[in-house]
Amino acid sequence: MPTGVKDPNGNSRGTFGTQNFSGSTPWHLAIDGAGNATLTTPRYSGSYTFTVTQGVNLCATLGTHYNGTISNFSVRVSVDLVACDMLSLKWGDYNASIVGTAVSLTVPYGTSLTALNPTYTTSYGATGLPASGSAPNFTGGPVDYTITSPDGAHSKVYQVTVTEAAPSTACNLLAMSLGGIPGVISGTDVTLFVAPGATVTSLTPVCSISPLASVAPAAGIAQDFTTPVEYTVTAQDGSTHTHYQVKVSPSLTVAGFPSAPNNSTWYGGNEGTFASADGITATFSGNWGMAAWKWAGGMKTSEALEYDINFTMNSGSGNGYFGLCTAATGRPIYPHWPIGGAGAQLGLSQNTGGAVVFPNENAGTRGTVASTTTWNLKFNMAAKTMTLTGGVLSLTASATSVIDTGDLWIAFGREGCRISNFSVTRVVNPTACDMLSLQWGSYTGIITGTAVSLLVPDGTPLTTLNPTYTTSTGFTGLPASGSAPDFSGGPVAYTITALDGIASKTYTVTVTYLPPTGILLTTANSGSGTLAFATAPPADQWSTATMAGAQADITTPAGLDAAVATLTAGGITTALPTVAEATPGSNALARYNSQLLLLQSKPTGTNKGLVLMATLRNMTGSPINGLTISCAMGTPVNTNTEEVPGLRAYYSMNGTTWTGIPDLCTATAGNPTTNVDLSGTPLAASTVMYVLWADDNANGSDNAYTIDDASFAIYNPVTGYAAWKGSHAGGQTPDLDFNNDGVSNGAAYFMGMDGLATNPGVVDGKVTWPHVNAVASFEVQVSDNLTDWSPATSGVDTSDPSKVVFTLPTGPGITKTFCRLMVVP
Repeated sequence: MPTGVKDPNGNSRGTFGTQNFSGSTPWHLAIDGAGNATLTTPRYSGSYTFTVTQGVNLCATLGTHYNGTISNFSVRVSVDLVACDMLSLKWGDYNASIVGTAVSLTVPYGTSLTALNPTYTTSYGATGLPASGSAPNFTGGPVDYTITSPDGAHSKVYQVTVTEAAPSTACNLLAMSLGGIPGVISGTDVTLFVAPGATVTSLTPVCSISPLASVAPAAGIAQDFTTPVEYTVTAQDGSTHTHYQVKVSPSLTVAGFPSAPNNSTWYGGNEGTFASADGITATFSGNWGMAAWKWAGGMKTSEALEYDINFTMNSGSGNGYFGLCTAATGRPIYPHWPIGGAGAQLGLSQNTGGAVVFPNENAGTRGTVASTTTWNLKFNMAAKTMTLTGGVLSLTASATSVIDTGDLWIAFGREGCRISNFSVTRVVNPTACDMLSLQWGSYTGIITGTAVSLLVPDGTPLTTLNPTYTTSTGFTGLPASGSAPDFSGGPVAYTITALDGIASKTYTVTVTYLPPTGILLTTANSGSGTLAFATAPPADQWSTATMAGAQADITTPAGLDAAVATLTAGGITTALPTVAEATPGSNALARYNSQLLLLQSKPTGTNKGLVLMATLRNMTGSPINGLTISCAMGTPVNTNTEEVPGLRAYYSMNGTTWTGIPDLCTATAGNPTTNVDLSGTPLAASTVMYVLWADDNANGSDNAYTIDDASFAIYNPVTGYAAWKGSHAGGQTPDLDFNNDGVSNGAAYFMGMDGLATNPGVVDGKVTWPHVNAVASFEVQVSDNLTDWSPATSGVDTSDPSKVVFTLPTGPGITKTFCRLMVVP
């Protein structure tokens, strides 16, 4: 019998001793030379044939029913002594085809045919030449293999032909990964993923390519992925290539759930206890052992993310509970996630009032989770859906089931329940490419499909407008968020590209001006027109505020000026209250009188005073250099003695710095009018300025003042030479000499001389003209005959803005030189 057959005592033998298996029929296993085995049994009729693989141990397991015994066990192998067949031939992973005695083997291009060492199998006990695994030389053509039977008297000759395949043209990148995270291959674009903020200057991806191809740079060599890296896969034929652009993007998994105890809070009730060794595993005991893990920030519908919550629950001797809560309590008995109001909840708990419960637990029946179950709760924020799987429970929620919330509490507990392997992962949707919001300051864009509309204040410069926007996580956007494309030419296209670098959407952002606010100064009426106050003015045109404080705080005009200096236009926004009383009572704010159709002030004695502010907006399209402000001030209703009589007026170009307007500071009834010169700081087109009236508080009882028929008319102040010539040059042009003093009017204005002017003399060969008033242009001219004048080409020094110095020329041939200053105001 073959070696290796052993009895239960480890002894090799052909036949076991008799074991009193009386009356039984022997079992018989016969194996022929081809490896076919036939089993004949006493219990079942017939024979059973199967194949025994050479080189594999055959184990015979024997046993009896009840008290039966086993006897006469033997193993016998019968060999076909004349079999001489080649059953298979292979080289590495390449199998030959055997048809009769013709054997055909195809090997890859470039395989050395002198070292090819195929292996083969034969009939049981047969031998072969050349030996299996040897390396005959196939370069000269087919090689004969002779297979001889076990008895040595029979043989067959097999002719083995080896063919070298044509060189492969396959040159594909089949897979690429970085740090175990698979990349995304789309055509010849490849995206690899790293953790957000990771350094990308030395990364080592691994890849698989087409068989027999090569890749450069070689896999396993670190590369700098600050910019995309080109990988070239070259086919075996050496002439076929594919070029791949490989870039790195933030990882698909952008955040895990915190496991550190300082980032979590467990809540336990008085009716139960819990223990947590690592902040993740918790075991609950008692009747109502409950705990919740605080999830700071929770889920956000504004993110194109998927949230995966995984945990393993073993309820032990009682029930296990799981759920999400939007508020922490000491003992969340019925954990749930509110999704639509009272009674609408999602959770795994005993609460059956709309809750989803564990298997075997329903209304009126408290079941148990008898074995450990792994659960997965998945929230897709982009699709607004959620799925829960684990055990036999599965559900899909409607689109209304996902809410945007702040912190969440993930609650577990009850009766010996044990939670382990708990994790929450946020996963980016790699194809999400949505613009979720667009903002400029406090102005929010409206997104409808891919059309975005942004309303901004009238006059906002459209060339420097720099809106910010949010998108799906992992995006790239052009123009970049916070950049300033030029919106003056119309809508601007914003392209949002997904994390995979392929999917994208183009949003068209249109910026439109809001209707202008304030009292509009236009060229149609050369200002605002007359404001008769037939109706209450809106707060963006006339507004009021109280200067709070003790009544004795303001007793002088200087005190009122100091109080106004602390105000800002942004703090004076209250609309004027409407009253209808003919004789006004005290009030902390300026008011609109609907009976008298005018504006009123009468401060109380318990505040510092009140202010009334007009907001003006330049709608002329050009700078405004001056305003004529007038109004009708009525006779005071009361005639009490005031510490600061009447109203004091101010204006501001920036809403923080206030300049007094003396001509409007009056307590006398009439029509005060004044010109405000803005030429030093003109009111630019589409911008605003503020005019303010202030009334101090009463020391007992204050007088009431009224303003009606206000107007703001545009005028251009006379400045420069035009203003000077009336009183100094009789209104003459600058080229004339009004005083007949030998100095032109323009030169006298240049030097700032009143009345008679004198030409400067020559001092140390130099003539010096004072430069007091700014002019359009000036030049020093020279002549040798007082008739022909030309500009001086040298010797003029204007380095000091307060004077012009001319050095007279000297040298051979120069006998006389006259000089003069020509001015164009």
